[in-house]
Amino acid sequence: MASERNNRDLILVVGEIPVELSHLREMLLPEYNIKEVAGSAGVLDLVKKINPQLVISNMVEPGMEDLCWLSTFKDDNDTDLIPLFLVISQGSGESIIKGFECGADDCIVWPFDINIFKVRIKNLVENRKQLLEKIRVWSLLHAIHPDVIQKDSKFIGQLHSIIETNFSNPLFSVEKLWEKCNMSRSSFYRKVKDLTGKSPQLFIRSYRLKRAAQLLENKCGNITEICFRVGFCSSAYFTKCFKEKFGCSPKVFARAMVR
Repeated sequence: MASERNNRDLILVVGEIPVELSHLREMLLPEYNIKEVAGSAGVLDLVKKINPQLVISNMVEPGMEDLCWLSTFKDDNDTDLIPLFLVISQGSGESIIKGFECGADDCIVWPFDINIFKVRIKNLVENRKQLLEKIRVWSLLHAIHPDVIQKDSKFIGQLHSIIETNFSNPLFSVEKLWEKCNMSRSSFYRKVKDLTGKSPQLFIRSYRLKRAAQLLENKCGNITEICFRVGFCSSAYFTKCFKEKFGCSPKVFARAMVR
């Protein structure tokens, strides 16, 4: 039973939910793990720490002073891929527009149909998973020269750009990549893992190996030269890693490229 709960997607509920919506938690608990926080203070830090699949925030008119954190939420490199769902307890066209302008992915006005509410939440959670998977595939297919045209791919593009500039340096490490990304260490590791399916260390190594394959294909030197050119210090280790990734040794790969 505990393992089943651990495997559920996590939803963070932000803000004081009105009495009419006090059963919100009970509606979602059978399918999700729920974390609640009363106000918006410290929400960004909490989101970065627990990495929920979705954030639900209550929005009340008039004033809407707390909405300032919503725009920050969508502009922050650590949280921009997490969907934001607004529950508007005092609905008007103006508040809906304001919510979307602040970066909400969806919103719903009370009173609403519970089944519609749950379906829309499910869609946001599933869409995020699909987006992350698409970005992972994209990152694998475009690891050398990415054409970054979407906001959601900017972080991947940033990684590629930094590694492309430094991959030949054997001293270039995960720590140096993290420092250049200007993020907290934990957020950096989590986001690289989320978007690429790899640890930062494996992502850098994979990039170097793909670069090596490209150089071998274009006959840009012998295997030893290319090994050092892509930042490996040992030709034996380079051969081992290359074979693990491509299923054959660099020598066999290069021979195949001649045909």
